[in-house]
Amino acid sequence: MASNIACDQAYGVRPSRPIRERKPFDSSDPLARPWSELPDELLEIIASYLGLIELISFRAVCQDWRFASWKATAEIGSSKPWFLAIIDKSDCLLVDESNKRYNVTIPELCEATCIGSNYGWLLLLKESSTFFFCPFSRAKIELPQLPCSETFEPVAAFSSAPTCKDCIVCVISNSVDAGNSVEIHTLQRGASSWTTHKFNGDRTRTFNGAFYQDYSFYFFYGVDFVVKFSVGDKKSTLFKVVKPTSNGPKLPVLPCALMTDSCKVGIESQFENASISTCGTVLVRDSQKYVICNQKINTDANRKMKAVWTHPRFFELSPEQSCW
Repeated sequence: MASNIACDQAYGVRPSRPIRERKPFDSSDPLARPWSELPDELLEIIASYLGLIELISFRAVCQDWRFASWKATAEIGSSKPWFLAIIDKSDCLLVDESNKRYNVTIPELCEATCIGSNYGWLLLLKESSTFFFCPFSRAKIELPQLPCSETFEPVAAFSSAPTCKDCIVCVISNSVDAGNSVEIHTLQRGASSWTTHKFNGDRTRTFNGAFYQDYSFYFFYGVDFVVKFSVGDKKSTLFKVVKPTSNGPKLPVLPCALMTDSCKVGIESQFENASISTCGTVLVRDSQKYVICNQKINTDANRKMKAVWTHPRFFELSPEQSCW
């Protein structure tokens, strides 16, 4: 049975400081104080030690507690990504790392397509809009419109959280033009338009995962190829992924590990009657970077659903952060 949670209704904007109304408190203990008298500094410390579900509940207590927790990000919580499935329009099902289920309503995800997920942020395409979105605080950062078609299944990665001043977004997709060209679109924070680069590719392959490492973006291309795009010289290189051998030549090592079927454990059984298209993410465990690729789960089912792997984080934005 799934529990119900209510995502933040303030759209991720830092709240104004409330004016506290001190209410009479009657107690026979002269040292007793009401919860409403807790200082903001203590509330802020408490909030910083809460996971996502506890933080959402904490913020729902009152306006004072919500204000005191605006810096809390739930980063103390799970290091593993959670599974967020769009069941019907804005009705979603959230599955945590222990397979506990939560019902949640997120209107922004209705008719949206997620092309990238990391750091607790989703990169979404919706109609003519392109924007970063934190699904649990509903914080939103609008970007310039991406110059590519959704029908060619773009895949994105970003160098850091979109609130960072040095954030770079990179999106790759098969070109809408005739031929086998592939388009790479890049956008630096503060820029008003995307920069487009093209190279020859193979339309029979699709992009199904991405990550950033050392000033380069890596995109998994089909089953056994990787496209590397260097931010510095704007060059793209196609690599074939091979298994190392003891007597073979020394080859470059891919700076990540790939997670595929292991991510389906527990998900296939919970959504037996639905065919799910997932957007993957990146996680770091014991200093090792792992990529969860985009996948198709239960492909034989008639009901079609979208889902995303996302880190359970919570962000509120200052006015400066909410503008790209």
